[in-house]
Amino acid sequence: MAGLHFRVRTKVAELIALAQATERSTGFTAADYPLIRQELARAHTQAGCLRLLAVRAITNAANGLSPGAESSIAKLVWSPIEQELASIAASIPGLGAAVRGLGPNSTAVR
Repeated sequence: MAGLHFRVRTKVAELIALAQATERSTGFTAADYPLIRQELARAHTQAGCLRLLAVRAITNAANGLSPGAESSIAKLVWSPIEQELASIAASIPGLGAAVRGLGPNSTAVR
């Protein structure tokens, strides 16, 4: 369960870095757009919730308690978060990327 939390936090950090590095056709980076910042903030908050569920499950296991509902809840929370992260990743380059095209040499893909 801790693996879910670490993977989500890593993806959120990568998306934040990508948004800061991706320049849109307007000359602003993707991170300059309020909607993208809001989506990234929500994803960061959801990753924090997953972290708390993982801490609770690890604490229970360390105290010799059987796994509770935390693991099931974490998996239920994780799936929509992953979908949202994919949606955010698709929105960072913007619609101009479809017109300009993103190839392997594009800075937005790296």
